[in-house]
Amino acid sequence: MKKMISLISDSKKHIAVLIASVLAISALTPAGALFGYPTQAKAALGDIGEPRNAYNLGMAGILEGNIVVLSLFVDTPSDKWNVTLMKDTLKKLDMATEYLEKQAEDNDIELEFDYDWTKDRNLRYRIATDFEADDEAFEDKIDEVIGHQVNTRIDYQKIKESYGADGIFMMLYFNTEDRCYAIAYDGEDIPQETVLVYNNSDACEYAHEILHVFGAHDLYEGAEYTEDVVKYVKKTYPEEIMFDTGLKNGKIEKEISPITAYHIGWVDKISETSKYDQLKR
Repeated sequence: MKKMISLISDSKKHIAVLIASVLAISALTPAGALFGYPTQAKAALGDIGEPRNAYNLGMAGILEGNIVVLSLFVDTPSDKWNVTLMKDTLKKLDMATEYLEKQAEDNDIELEFDYDWTKDRNLRYRIATDFEADDEAFEDKIDEVIGHQVNTRIDYQKIKESYGADGIFMMLYFNTEDRCYAIAYDGEDIPQETVLVYNNSDACEYAHEILHVFGAHDLYEGAEYTEDVVKYVKKTYPEEIMFDTGLKNGKIEKEISPITAYHIGWVDKISETSKYDQLKR
């Protein structure tokens, strides 16, 4: 499922009140009181051709070396997680990260993810909210939750250092159906990137959104680029993962084209930028 990435902006007026009812509910996760704190907002992208501000700015960094993935499961009043469902997300994350590691290897990039919270409790968190995923003010409220987690409960830097990692980001899980998206750092607010996924999101969508926090751009129609660029991508790289997602025979069989490899820093230049200036990062 395709969704234009949402970026953090201080221009969006938050209408949600501080969430005082968010509580830790899993004995398996680190303790910490949960109350409202600074927020992250989502806003539209800038002008066509403007490089994504998230590129090499936030704590995710560049997609190479060792990357730590934190998992935060969100229970709403109507949709709660159980161990079986949580492990299903781990299988999807396993497939997505294996795909990205293989793509990196094909581009002569060393890449390894640490994400298995069954082996390290510091990689998994769980919270309960008093709001539903379809609440009108959901985006504002979940920004409050994310802002609080990264400011008071989860020590990104400490975890990153403990793994000797090059980057770190968070997967935020909701046990309901919706369109997944990524929140990347725009040079302001907090630099901890987040990927929001739902129980209907597949492993290919996980990989697509993870690529966003490392600087990848949407290449499908109506997202970021003009029609001529989209037509070029469709003709030249029809299996590009930032153009289209979806599993085939239960596997991720999409490619990371030279365009996306360039946007995420795996290659220094591509021929397409001489014809389509807007692709320059």
